[in-house]
Amino acid sequence: MGGQMNMMTIWKSVSFAAVGMALLGCEGNTDYLFELDNQTQDTLHVVHALGKYNPELDPEALDVLPMSIVTLGTTSWRGGRSEEVDEVSLRSEFGQTLHIERMNGDTLLKNWRSPDNWDIEVEELNRFPANWIHTCRFSVTDADF
Repeated sequence: MGGQMNMMTIWKSVSFAAVGMALLGCEGNTDYLFELDNQTQDTLHVVHALGKYNPELDPEALDVLPMSIVTLGTTSWRGGRSEEVDEVSLRSEFGQTLHIERMNGDTLLKNWRSPDNWDIEVEELNRFPANWIHTCRFSVTDADF
């Protein structure tokens, strides 16, 4: 009887420790979803390096139709983060590259590096483990050229 009781105590202790370590390992996740909202009457040509932290990687290019919203991409970070992106994180996320121009060659004057020029919505998806999504939308109008 004493051996069974001792074995049961050890089993409970090991189980409790395993559950505790599993919970501590759940640190959460934060996704940053970057969108471009083309509110102009023209197709825009966009070159960006979202998520390409190596400067030797080629940036991506795409054309965005008038009056449409496209997703440029998503970056994921371990750990739940409620704080919004700032100027440093924008430059870092895009590898310093986000070039927008009209098909006629006019280039964007609006500063994409400024968080004030982004509409940022932060949503907590889960409290434990912490899981957040930050939807960051950069809107471009005819007056921005």
